[in-house]
Amino acid sequence: MAGNVKNMGLTSLDDLFKSEQERQQDTHERILNIPIGEIHPYARQPYSIERPTPDLVRLMDSIEQVGVAEPLIVRPRTEGGYDKVGNVVDTIVSDYNGRAVSKLLPLGRYTIREVQAPDYYSINPTILTAYLDYEGQIVTFEVEDNSVSTGVSIKKTGYAEVMPNQPIRYTITGIGNTSTVPLSSFYWRDTLPGQVRLSKVVTGTYNQQLSYKIVYKTNLKDSYQTLADSLSTTKNYVLEASPAALGLASNERVTEIMFVFGTVKGGFGQVETAYIHGNVVGGLANGSSMVNVADVGGVYNGQWIQAVSRWVTKVYAKTITTLPKTGY
Repeated sequence: MAGNVKNMGLTSLDDLFKSEQERQQDTHERILNIPIGEIHPYARQPYSIERPTPDLVRLMDSIEQVGVAEPLIVRPRTEGGYDKVGNVVDTIVSDYNGRAVSKLLPLGRYTIREVQAPDYYSINPTILTAYLDYEGQIVTFEVEDNSVSTGVSIKKTGYAEVMPNQPIRYTITGIGNTSTVPLSSFYWRDTLPGQVRLSKVVTGTYNQQLSYKIVYKTNLKDSYQTLADSLSTTKNYVLEASPAALGLASNERVTEIMFVFGTVKGGFGQVETAYIHGNVVGGLANGSSMVNVADVGGVYNGQWIQAVSRWVTKVYAKTITTLPKTGY
């Protein structure tokens, strides 16, 4: 009598004589000596290297000469041999309800980590480990992302009035990353009015230990020039920046000066006040005004987060009146 042949899933003789402890150990990691020829690249690996970088070439040469200090993790293949572990085997995307399901995976250990969070949420850094010990097993995790707020701040003040050919000082306070997340390419910048010639910079200090640099532009050079580099955020510097100190031409002036910090954590902020010193040029009309602009910014998730502060200073000049001659 003919009938359908079914896979009954009979236990092998070797398994019949194994203890429960031995069967449990078979589902977990063990240290084995495996011939290199039995280890294969994972067939569904989505990433490949078309052109190795110099760093990767050096790593390959080092492994070839001295080997590796850590054991290689592999997974048995149904067709024989072993797959290298550590490859991306699946990428899952949550739906509108926040649920995500992987495809069917072979038994083994898997590491799960979040690589992209929804808009206005930060990536959860927790690394999860899933053990698939038996067929049909379902492993579930719940991952929560924290909401993100972004913001930066700066405040610019200065003299309300000034006379031609007199010194002027601008005060910069409140510089900070008010975000709950780090910002990359963080900076603050002061754009000087054309009526002012830069003379000195007082850097102020900041609440996170970083190294930063200060650059400037002039009306004759489009690219940034370095005023000072490898500065410490915890030290307050006084930097000479007059035309003579910078070696500027007679018709050249500094148009902007920028502090470049790189990546700063959320809560980065100013401790001691920063000052921009300069001199007002002569020949300005009485009642005229000049505008100084300071801005701050950083990048989060590919978008610039910026803020601007302006200060207007009025010019007053002495009015010389010629009186009529008197006497005989």
